[in-house]
Amino acid sequence: MLAALIITAGFFLGQTPPTAPPEQPATGPGGLEYVHTSVTKTYYELPFEGATDDEPQKGALASFWIFEPAQPPLDKAPVVAFFHGFGAGDPAKYGAWIDHLVRRGKIVVYPLYQSGPGFLPDPASFTEVALATFARSLEVLTTGAHASPDLERIAFCGHSIGGLVAVEVAALAPKAKIPSPRALMAIEPGSAVSEPFGDFPEGDLSTIPAGTLLLTLSGDADSIAGDIDARRIYRATTSIPKADKDVCVLHSDNHGHPALSAHHLTPLAVDSRYKARSEYGPSGSRLETDALDFYGPWKLFDALCDTAFEGIHREYALGNTPEQRYMGIWSDGQAVIEMDVLDL
Repeated sequence: MLAALIITAGFFLGQTPPTAPPEQPATGPGGLEYVHTSVTKTYYELPFEGATDDEPQKGALASFWIFEPAQPPLDKAPVVAFFHGFGAGDPAKYGAWIDHLVRRGKIVVYPLYQSGPGFLPDPASFTEVALATFARSLEVLTTGAHASPDLERIAFCGHSIGGLVAVEVAALAPKAKIPSPRALMAIEPGSAVSEPFGDFPEGDLSTIPAGTLLLTLSGDADSIAGDIDARRIYRATTSIPKADKDVCVLHSDNHGHPALSAHHLTPLAVDSRYKARSEYGPSGSRLETDALDFYGPWKLFDALCDTAFEGIHREYALGNTPEQRYMGIWSDGQAVIEMDVLDL
């Protein structure tokens, strides 16, 4: 509001208002076409199924959030497993994106694989805990207290180390006898953790089955993860044909104000309505969404799910098309720098 008043005041004083970035589109993937007006939020801490003293992670509790559409509620809905970045266990950090997904008609499950407000000091356990936690969340969803999960329409997305977790869980899903995702997106995947936290193990991604649609997305200003793992994931998923996967790169653009910066925290946008714990704060998160959200991960993931579940909007998700690369228009009519879609 203050920024708008300043711009308006400048205009009436004869000054040229600054060039503004694109707003969220009214329609289409990434857009404002919301079917639901509110979101139901439920937090669980439950024993893992089959917990034994010989499996330490199963002796703990499965901790996860379930977000589902309300007003109107749904009887059945597709499920998105949203895998958070390192230290981002509070869903408020991705709250704006979660809200977008749910109000468009999806159940979002938010598995937690780092304990409490601190850090779980061993990334080697993240995949195993995330897999078991997601499986437990599906059991809860089938109890009748929630919208029924459509197990034929499952999607995974993850950011940062969560991008690695997402693809590793997808690779283990067939053997673990949980539904494989039909849409899979790793956003700025990578692991900057090192001693004393330990290394993140890489499994065999060739087990992710054909028929999965895959996107990796990195940012040109990401000094933490870069694009090494984004490229590795593309090459390692050998069962997925090239026509069904892409490596995308977001570009920063300082043509207007505020500038658009494609750094490692680009997918984060705080929504305090999703805040889980008082000790968690928005430190390090982006406080506002911008065109890099709407035309970047939001658009791509919406379209990837639409393609996998409904057979529509493939041109926005895959194939190095103008619709996929398009990033909106600055207020002075200049196009935002398009994303790159790499041919590896």
